Amino acid sequence: MDLIERISELRMLINRLENKYPELSELSSLIDDIIIKCVSLSDILLNIYSITDSATRSLIFENNSLPTNLNSALIRRYLSVIRASDDLNEVLIKVPQEERHILIDAIKILKKRGMLDLDIDYDKDGLKIKIISRVEDNGTT
Repeated sequence: MDLIERISELRMLINRLENKYPELSELSSLIDDIIIKCVSLSDILLNIYSITDSATRSLIFENNSLPTNLNSALIRRYLSVIRASDDLNEVLIKVPQEERHILIDAIKILKKRGMLDLDIDYDKDGLKIKIISRVEDNGTT
């Protein structure tokens, strides 16, 4: 919460300066935009931290004796969602908006490893991407 307190202090200081020097009003709006972008960026960083923390915790507490890395933990997080769906759009709907790029990266890694394949079809309904999973429930191919 320190960031929010500092931003509030900065805004109060800018308001005082703007009252004292009206010509700073343009600079004030620019600084306000920068503050808003900083808050958005901090939200994104917190989301990334949350996802990474969750994946790291699952790595620490799992009883799997196989060596793993963070990519493997992130992939396992989405593997059940991928296995439960036949269509890429279905998978994307099941994942929160802010995690979709990570899901796409996981699909790319799984495709590169030969654990799934994509069947691309275009018909009157538009582009359809079918996921062909080659992964068993126990994680083997």
